[in-house]
Amino acid sequence: MTEKLVLRKQHLNGNNGTKPIFVDVSILDSIREIKEETGIPMRRIVEQFLCYAMKNVQIVDEEEGDQ
Repeated sequence: MTEKLVLRKQHLNGNNGTKPIFVDVSILDSIREIKEETGIPMRRIVEQFLCYAMKNVQIVDEEEGDQ
């Protein structure tokens, strides 16, 4: 079983700037649902998801995956 992502409210000082990203509407709807349930701003949810994903990503060469 994979480790679950735990969302905690954060009180961050300052802002390093932001850039827009594009996601499927269904993903955006899911993020909105999490926002409504937790009260965490969507930006923070997306940041936490992406940080978790970057720390836990495994990149596999397509040729190796076919073996």
